[in-house]
Amino acid sequence: MFNNQNTNNENNVNTKKYENKIERVDFSEFHWDNKTQTAYYKGRKLTQSVTKTGYVDVHLEAKSFRLHKLIAHKYISNSDASYTIVDHINESKDDNRLVNLRWLNNSENMAKAYRLRKEPVIRKDYIYKVTPTTDTSISFYFDKRKEVAEFIQRSERAVSFALDGTTNSSGGYFITRTEVADGYTLTGF
Repeated sequence: MFNNQNTNNENNVNTKKYENKIERVDFSEFHWDNKTQTAYYKGRKLTQSVTKTGYVDVHLEAKSFRLHKLIAHKYISNSDASYTIVDHINESKDDNRLVNLRWLNNSENMAKAYRLRKEPVIRKDYIYKVTPTTDTSISFYFDKRKEVAEFIQRSERAVSFALDGTTNSSGGYFITRTEVADGYTLTGF
């Protein structure tokens, strides 16, 4: 069901392994809360982790899955068998809202990748707000989760825990996502 845009044998083998894993998921037990960005399986909240490449993974029954692929498989209709790739429309790999995911075929995905190299990056509609727990009158703003982690001198995982409510703060800071208007930029701060 899922395909990888690369064609070398190693990636084809990995794709086959992924197909076999996802076929074993009981999707009647998988649920996604789009508002809180929280995934559940068999009634239990799933721990999310960010991979080195920026995607969000969850673990189901001792197997690791890309969260956006699970969400698309369950909630986004796909009647065309050639549409095997789940795309993040705004290019933010950790933004798994339903409105940001869509199915693409391999050629559309490759065309998008080529186009993005030629065009400016499309901005996401939120930024990260970091506020010291000791002085909530001051806030710092960042475009990327990685920048937040570097600023507070913690791991991206610790930032994720603060964002998803697992912890209420990290490194002495409250961390939230703040929505911004289209075209808003942090340039100049």
